[in-house]
Amino acid sequence: MKHKSMVRQVQEALQSQLRIGESRHDAKQAENTRTPIGIFSYRTFETYLKQGCAFAKWAKTEYGSRTLAQAQPHVESYLQSGIDRGLSAYTLSTQRAALCKLYGCTARDFDITLPHRERQAIERSRNTASRDYGFSKEKNADILAFARATGLRRHELAAIRPEQIRMNPDGSAALCGVTGKGGKVRDIAVLPGKEEAVLKFAGNPTGKPIFTSVPSHMDVHGCRRAYANVLYRQLARSLHTLARQEKYYCKKDRRGMVYDRRAMLQVSRQLGHNRISVIAGHYLD
Repeated sequence: MKHKSMVRQVQEALQSQLRIGESRHDAKQAENTRTPIGIFSYRTFETYLKQGCAFAKWAKTEYGSRTLAQAQPHVESYLQSGIDRGLSAYTLSTQRAALCKLYGCTARDFDITLPHRERQAIERSRNTASRDYGFSKEKNADILAFARATGLRRHELAAIRPEQIRMNPDGSAALCGVTGKGGKVRDIAVLPGKEEAVLKFAGNPTGKPIFTSVPSHMDVHGCRRAYANVLYRQLARSLHTLARQEKYYCKKDRRGMVYDRRAMLQVSRQLGHNRISVIAGHYLD
């Protein structure tokens, strides 16, 4: 019996799980799990397709596997080969997530422990990177100011429209109905004092994105970090007034750093996250 190509098998296995247009957040609540069944965005699908095809080609070359079922016993060996080659913890985690989705299982089903992604190894947006050279901050001043005032992700910046800008009676500003990862929709508070960077676009023609494109070399995550730090400082209460359970104590390389849990959660939600550990590890100074 002639089998479909391994790549085609991967494509069909992942395409059958597409739930484009559905909310991943709602699915989490309905299924009472952090990892709902299905794939909720094309970006995630493309990432998993790339990783799944890489595994399928490897299994065919190394073990002669001609079906996904024949390749499945070699998942641990594939991930171990990545560890041996020195792949980053982030890349390995992405590979494992893709293979979990491909085979409809969880990370616990794979008998392998991946290295942790230590905070000090996360270089993105903390120092000058090669991508920063050739990017003109002067020519892109408007979009930089907008991003720092709102903390939007790259795809959110590319999609935001003038009609989503709201001026509140108290003089504050917000962005309404921003669609984030997994289809989760949220309203975003513009940083106090930075309203003009956003309100200047409120009169633009409706129905079209404010920005025609987001420069590929623009450090969007750096803008999100800047937004997070300013917002946290505005929201944080004095640690001396808080009970122990109201504080967040950092671990490992950040041991000794303490934050206001309530302020962290507020910042996390503004950024489109729900876990304060993400804010502590990736955003706050």
